Amino acid sequence: MDIEPAQKTLSMLVKYSLVEWQPAIRRYRLHDLARLFAAKHCTEAERAAGQQHHAEHYATVLRSADALYLEGGDAIQRGLALFDLEWGNIQAGHSWAQANAEKNKAAAQLCNDYPNAGAYCLYLRQHPRERIHWLEAALTAARSLKNHAGEGVHGGNLGLAYVDLGDPRRAIEFYEQALVIAREIGDQRNEGAWLGNLGLAYAALGEPRRAIELYEQHLIITRETGDRRGEGINWGNLGNTFVVLGEPRRAIEFFDQALVIAREIGDCCGEGNSLYNMSLALDTLGERKQAIANANAALKIFEQIKDPGAAKVHKQLAEWHEQK
Repeated sequence: MDIEPAQKTLSMLVKYSLVEWQPAIRRYRLHDLARLFAAKHCTEAERAAGQQHHAEHYATVLRSADALYLEGGDAIQRGLALFDLEWGNIQAGHSWAQANAEKNKAAAQLCNDYPNAGAYCLYLRQHPRERIHWLEAALTAARSLKNHAGEGVHGGNLGLAYVDLGDPRRAIEFYEQALVIAREIGDQRNEGAWLGNLGLAYAALGEPRRAIELYEQHLIITRETGDRRGEGINWGNLGNTFVVLGEPRRAIEFFDQALVIAREIGDCCGEGNSLYNMSLALDTLGERKQAIANANAALKIFEQIKDPGAAKVHKQLAEWHEQK
């Protein structure tokens, strides 16, 4: 409905105590008795149609939250606030889609869509095991829909989740499968992403030189495709690898480039990561004061967006203060 008639209808329903207004979150909800009455009188077909409509709507809401996050700057906070407000509904929508994916093509499509619709917000808010649960369901749905591109993306994102769980060897299997698909369908952007993620996995396995080769291949693709976010992530990954190789000054040069890009595109998460990684490199050079300043700046950003990275910064700052 358009806004004006919708507000008039809701006001009438509130007047008759069928719907309640919740000022704290600025939302309407059905009165419990109205909910029970509706549930009792719904046919199975009506219930299924309502659940599908709900799931479709909250996939759109999830996509909107992620789009705001990707705008950068102040929009990041708005995107995450929208995500947090709607998280219960998003989970309910996804649960319906997953439960009905085998028998309902629309549900299978939604099951395939949900992880991609909110990729950035979900990465910040979901535990890796929950992400794996969503992505495995999406991978099954993509295969049933014969969606080769979706299959590759879900496989690559499963690799990311396994890296976060500390299982880089399993991650490499998924990345290599996703890389094959990206090359088969000519998806250059995701080809670059999986190359960069393979680099992360090899770095986690203690093979920094192999990681650097993969990052350099990724860097070429990010420049060809104009993927500034990917380029920034890549510079940060190169910086971390050169710290491991005992070259902190060179690493700081890479972190500087990552920081410039993150600020240019309004990527708060990338800015926080660049500042924190730079602080660690500065500390190895004996520049503790500047290291603490950078870490504090990163902490402020992480706390603003409720990034779990705040915990590691807190821990590092506490260690430095104890060493004084």
